[in-house]
Amino acid sequence: MTADADFTHAAERALFGHVAANIRSHNLLEPGQKVLVAVSGGCDSMVLLDLLHRLAPRHHWTLAVAHFNHQLRGPEADADEAFVRHHAARLALPFFAGRGDVRALARQHGWSLEMAARTLRLDFLIRTAIEWGSPAIALGHHADDQLELFFLRILRGAGGEGLEGMPWKSPAPAGRVPRRSTQPAPAFVRPLLNLPKATLRAYAAWRKLPFREDSSNLGTDILRNRIRTELLPLLESAYQPGLRQTIPRVMEIVGAEAAAVRLWAEHWCASPSPPFHQLPEAVQRAVIRLQLRRLGHEPSFTLVEQLRLRPGRRIHAGPDLWFIRDESGHVHVAPSADLNFRTGHHTLDLQRPGRTAFGGAELSWRITTTRGDRIRTHRPGVEFFDADKVGPLVRLRFWQPGDRFQPLGFTRPAKLQDLFTAAGVPAPERRLRLVAETSAGTIFWVEGLRPGELFKLTPETRRRLRWECRRANPGCDTAPAVLASHGINDFEHG
Repeated sequence: MTADADFTHAAERALFGHVAANIRSHNLLEPGQKVLVAVSGGCDSMVLLDLLHRLAPRHHWTLAVAHFNHQLRGPEADADEAFVRHHAARLALPFFAGRGDVRALARQHGWSLEMAARTLRLDFLIRTAIEWGSPAIALGHHADDQLELFFLRILRGAGGEGLEGMPWKSPAPAGRVPRRSTQPAPAFVRPLLNLPKATLRAYAAWRKLPFREDSSNLGTDILRNRIRTELLPLLESAYQPGLRQTIPRVMEIVGAEAAAVRLWAEHWCASPSPPFHQLPEAVQRAVIRLQLRRLGHEPSFTLVEQLRLRPGRRIHAGPDLWFIRDESGHVHVAPSADLNFRTGHHTLDLQRPGRTAFGGAELSWRITTTRGDRIRTHRPGVEFFDADKVGPLVRLRFWQPGDRFQPLGFTRPAKLQDLFTAAGVPAPERRLRLVAETSAGTIFWVEGLRPGELFKLTPETRRRLRWECRRANPGCDTAPAVLASHGINDFEHG
């Protein structure tokens, strides 16, 4: 259905038929049921509420309105809540309001404001639906949202399961339903998913529907907003005028393939054959994602890959939460790790080539008279330092509270805890990281981070220290890539 600047009675009837057909063909709502409508006060959700309210008598639906105040825009957010409350009262509908400290949650978990807001909003909607007894939560997502989400997920590195977009109907996310609830989990339904935003705006103007504009939707500091206001117009004008037709087709194709992989994974979980290691990588990932969701945890790519590639190793997934995958491919919750700082140290004499085992790692070293700062090839787990700056004796130990380190490129030392946080290293894993310090107590090497700035090779270097760290399970050699991907280069600038 396309937008029409001159909306008519015929267009209105067509829109009603279109939405009713969406609800019927995708089995979104049943006659006579309760429906909790999520309403932000913006155009999309106000149109959704109006359409469902007008369709409700013929389908015998009982509607209620739910609004979540993120408390991010001060008086403006409070005005949104008051606006939606007043509109619900005009329609004689029950109104449920929720509030949450988004900034505090974001700080607590190191999340973006968007992720924290989404989490609190979902929790509120699910809890409200369960308490009110509604099996469905209606959302105002539309076709433009799908398009933005596609490019947002591409830029964030999503796979097939992410690029298939939002479904018409989806269960509440794993782990979000209160454990003590005796009511079934509600489903999220999206009756407007194939309608362009222009059609919704034209309908709102035709019906003279009031709505409020969210000023945060205009900020270019949010990636989704830049996709909407900058990327999509550029792609449509300069590359693909039919973008709004081609991308949904791509999403449909990718979604069908992702569904096939999920089906294969479900069959394997029911009857694990062939052996896990013989499954295609895509199916291995799907098997692990499926098991994590059944264990009540929404998987990330990093968690899935760590479990897939490291059988038998405990993988950290959140506060006091660990998982482990056995050789057969089955994922289990693992006991919590010991979070105490580890003690013990080794004093190493670097004047002769040597090798030692410490903290689960194998370390080796040798000093050569190679001058200058040129390195022919770089091998994972191998670093080079100016041997004369390091000195003949060093101390190898674990990370301790208060440790400070100045990695390559930094102008001053920073707390190791802050460096680990910026690099995305889970808190329990930090206790396992090794550090090496000079006899004067200055750290020149930290496992997984770049070499120390003060000990780097320079054109004046006369002797170089070759330092190598290896683990039975990948650790030292894989950490630098992980740290780089988390933008540690920008740590000093916030």
